[in-house]
Amino acid sequence: MLVYGRANGINVCVPAGNFFVSDDIDINGGVTLYGLGESSIISYPTGFGINLGNCFSYAGGGDQCATLTQAITGTVAVRGDGARLTNLKVRCTNCTSRTGEGGIQVYGGQWYSGSTPSSCAGTGCPSTNWEISYVWVGDPSTGQSASGGTGIYSENGAHGKIHDNYVYKSQADCIHNVDGSNNIDIYNNTLDTCGDDGISVVSEVSDPMGISHDFNIHGNHLISQTNGRGYTSVGGNNITFSNNRADMTWGAGFYVVSESSYDTYGCNTVNIIDNTITHADAGNVGVHGSAYISGDNGTSYPVVNVTMTGNHISDDYNLGVYVGANVSGFTHSGNTVNGAAY
Repeated sequence: MLVYGRANGINVCVPAGNFFVSDDIDINGGVTLYGLGESSIISYPTGFGINLGNCFSYAGGGDQCATLTQAITGTVAVRGDGARLTNLKVRCTNCTSRTGEGGIQVYGGQWYSGSTPSSCAGTGCPSTNWEISYVWVGDPSTGQSASGGTGIYSENGAHGKIHDNYVYKSQADCIHNVDGSNNIDIYNNTLDTCGDDGISVVSEVSDPMGISHDFNIHGNHLISQTNGRGYTSVGGNNITFSNNRADMTWGAGFYVVSESSYDTYGCNTVNIIDNTITHADAGNVGVHGSAYISGDNGTSYPVVNVTMTGNHISDDYNLGVYVGANVSGFTHSGNTVNGAAY
């Protein structure tokens, strides 16, 4: 049906009901998959649930939609423009441990020659102009998780929107962006019982598409998590966190770093503005505090130009704000820190 929708320029509706699927659902460029609200449910047993942008153009003619686990011959580009998912519920029926990437995956991807990925001429083949909105990812009414990994996952996605979603009980980050993802607006999401970070932007040195950049992350609400940090830039440029809220975080409320353990890039130009963080560092994770800012991956990957303005921090279990090594251009003004342990 989704292939038919793309070919004929029509959207696809999921009616009321609980629909069990045993394989990925691929939404490709120009198609909107939409439901009728919480009554439209897609349930899947493990692994990925819904992929945006997995459309393969085979050398020799024709488009065919597939998943990356299928046998591929010839040269292939992963691409997608204008895919949308909205107004339904997706949940994993058997995800009780960390096993996969995401319940909803935006995949930009790379060129493939046979089964070997290459760099897509150095630019990637990003999924573009996509949108995920008003989706329940996971099901608090039944206790079923979002996925065996992240709730929503972007790999080299570009010019996208993630907004007004409820992400529940992911086994990893609630919302995770990596591998050159860029120009993404993430707003008005509720994050409940995240298995790791609430919202993360990550750039590992080994990422083929390079540094993730240009994110506007605003108006989100992190209720709780069982591990990880609240809002993070672990390698990334031009990231703004504004008017977000966290009621409780396991580690730091904000985490702006280069990491040696994952060999990440540094950060350049991160703005943390008018956020409210309460009960940060509930897990007593070293010196995390409400904000942890540090270039822990050495002088080659520093953290540069971080601004904290007008934030409200209260009842922290550890430090208020920690600024570590290899940080330059850190400025702060108008922040309040009340009730930090020390």
